[in-house]
Amino acid sequence: MIREGYQAGKGLGPHLDGISVLISVQENMGRSGLGYRGNNQGGSTSLAKGEAVLGQLFVRESIAVIGDETTCRMGEPSEPSEGVSTKVEALADIERRIDREKPKFEAPTEDLESINLRKGIEGREVRIGKQVAPDLRVKLVELLKEYAEIFTWSYQDMPGLDRGIIEHKLPLLPGPPRLCPNYKE
Repeated sequence: MIREGYQAGKGLGPHLDGISVLISVQENMGRSGLGYRGNNQGGSTSLAKGEAVLGQLFVRESIAVIGDETTCRMGEPSEPSEGVSTKVEALADIERRIDREKPKFEAPTEDLESINLRKGIEGREVRIGKQVAPDLRVKLVELLKEYAEIFTWSYQDMPGLDRGIIEHKLPLLPGPPRLCPNYKE
């Protein structure tokens, strides 16, 4: 600092114009936050007088039930029916949700057409969408058949491939199979 031109009692700015005295850090003996007034003995969590509770300041939108409506948005009762356990109802709710989400996870196989590129050889099958234009489909099939030898269909089609790339071996100690990992070894 002295090589850079610092002078004692002057500031640390580029023209010796910054603060020249050290800043004293005040110690925080208690917590501080929204609406918290602590006594420095680590004490109470009381709110100061006149301060509103956060729940009163930030109110969520809600809809009041009018009349004798007991159904939710999905058209199902909001309270469990008599004689039906809550576990059974929860399971039925999960099954309904899965059935609703199932089309999102399944591949649209009805829109695909399977084409075998080489007659008599298993595994040389590709799928092309049915919505592809017929002339483009014919050109695509010809191209795929012409270059069928370039594509790898199995690991046997890739001579010289290091098996370490495709195998994943877990570093296990010899002996009986473990039911629970022991982290002390």
